[in-house]
Order: sequence, then structure tokens, then C-alpha cells
Amino acid sequence: LMKARTILSTITIFLLASGIVFAQAPMKLRQQAMGAPRVKLMQDLKLTEEQRKEIEKIRFEAEKQAIAQRAKIAAARVDLRQLFRTEAPDKAAIEKKIAEISQLTTQAAQARIGNWFAINKLLTADQQKIWKRALVIGAAQQRMQKMRQQMSRPGMQPPMMKKRMQQRMHPPG
Repeated sequence: LMKARTILSTITIFLLASGIVFAQAPMKLRQQAMGAPRVKLMQDLKLTEEQRKEIEKIRFEAEKQAIAQRAKIAAARVDLRQLFRTEAPDKAAIEKKIAEISQLTTQAAQARIGNWFAINKLLTADQQKIWKRALVIGAAQQRMQKMRQQMSRPGMQPPMMKKRMQQRMHPPG
């Protein structure tokens, strides 16, 4: 009986560990796929060594600032949930917290734009054309990603799609 438990425990631990490893594989592939366009862009720009170093500095600092900003936003959202959960929610406090979250989100967007312009300033005119084209493509990709996320949430399908789904479920006549 003891031997059977030991074997069963070992198998369970192995299955859990292998599940964790396999669950992480798709995330790594996604991260690599997301990094691929950036690598191609850097190759297309044909940066000098000095430009490469300066851009790396800007990106490193931007990443640290973005992490700190996301942490502030996440903490403010936790505070907001807590404000809603009180026995008598205070409308003014909730509105103030929403305004704070909005301000933090705006600051994050402004920082991203500031970093884009800081990098743009380091580039030659020809490099700037490539850089600007990548910005347009990146913005379109972000819009598509946002749409996919919205469509994947229950009840958040675009109105036209929602209407078609309702028509298929309840055909007229």
C-alpha cells in the first residue's frame, strides 16, 4: 500500500511538472513571434553601433519605467475594487480613483510616444521613413489584437457579429 502511494505521488508530481512545462511553451513561442518584427525592423534600419547602443539604453529605461507604471496602475485598480466592495461605496472616492487610473494610463501612453520620438531623433532621414512605416504597421496590429481580445470576451462581440449570431440562433419566421 505504501509503495503504491509513493508511485502514485511520483506520477502525479511528474504530470503536474510536465503540464507546467508544456503550458509555458506556447507563451515562449508567442514572445518569440512578437519579438521577430522588432528584430526585422532593427535589421531594416541598418543601425550604426552607436545608434544601436543609444536605442538599447532608451529601451532599457523605457522598460523599467513601463514596469513601474503598470504596477501603479494595477495597484490603483486593486484599490478601486476595494472601494466598490465597501459596505457603503463612496461615489466621489470611486470617481477620484478612476481619474487616477486614467491619468496613470495617459502617462504610460505619453511615455511610449516620448520614447518613440527619442529613438526617431537618433535616426537618419532614410531610417526615419522605415521607423515611421513600422509605427503605422504596429498601430494596425495593436488595433487587431484589441479587437481579438474584445471578441474573445463573453458578451463583448462587436454589434454586427452579435446581431448575426442572434439571427442564426433565432431565425425569423
